[in-house]
Amino acid sequence: MTNKELTIIGATGFLSTTITQQLSSNGVSIRVIARNPENARKTLPSNVEIVKGDVSDPQSLTKALKGTETLYIHLNTETTDLSLPFYTEREGIQNIVEAAKLNNVKHILQIAGLESLHEELFHNGTIETRRIREAGMKFIEDSGIPYTFFYCSFFC
Repeated sequence: MTNKELTIIGATGFLSTTITQQLSSNGVSIRVIARNPENARKTLPSNVEIVKGDVSDPQSLTKALKGTETLYIHLNTETTDLSLPFYTEREGIQNIVEAAKLNNVKHILQIAGLESLHEELFHNGTIETRRIREAGMKFIEDSGIPYTFFYCSFFC
């Protein structure tokens, strides 16, 4: 990240808000893509650029990602109902990847669960969303865009 510019999708969650504030205070120029820019403005630093975009709307993502070189994705799937047709961490990631390709994004960073590295953490229904998350990670892996996954443990 030589130009110290970063676009973040999912910046208004509990952990992401803290990360966004820290990066911003360290001089990183940040653009946030948010479904509701007005609500995002209430929680994010004033020097953060906020643009409207929704992971369920590919056209909004294509527009919002214009000029992005480095993209950080921090989404969360909260349900374990595997029958739903849309998840932010699966179909949402697929939409993000397609928009990133159209905009020649150079690097994707994504927060990922530790259970993706350690099978033993995915037993007895402990982390049911793994199947959803890993499908999204596969879209990133197959995109041809360089990527980095951050494998994090449980947050509280």
